[in-house]
Amino acid sequence: MDEEIEHRVQALISRGELAAEEGRRLRDKLLAPGPQQFHHTLPSEEELEGMLAERGIPTRDDLQQLFEQLDTLTAKLDDVTRNPDET
Repeated sequence: MDEEIEHRVQALISRGELAAEEGRRLRDKLLAPGPQQFHHTLPSEEELEGMLAERGIPTRDDLQQLFEQLDTLTAKLDDVTRNPDET
């Protein structure tokens, strides 16, 4: 890759599209090491569940249980409001 960059910069200089000094600066900039790339791995499902639990974030199962409880309570409330004398 370094040779390709060198070749292309030299071509620009040869065609007069770039001054020699500008070409050297451009080449040096392109060949300079860039910032370190961080390679993060994604957490496993168990690790992710642990992180969410530590923060008190409910799981899908927790939410499903709450929805079921809400449905049950709603049904009971409907029964009470339709038949107030039977309580």
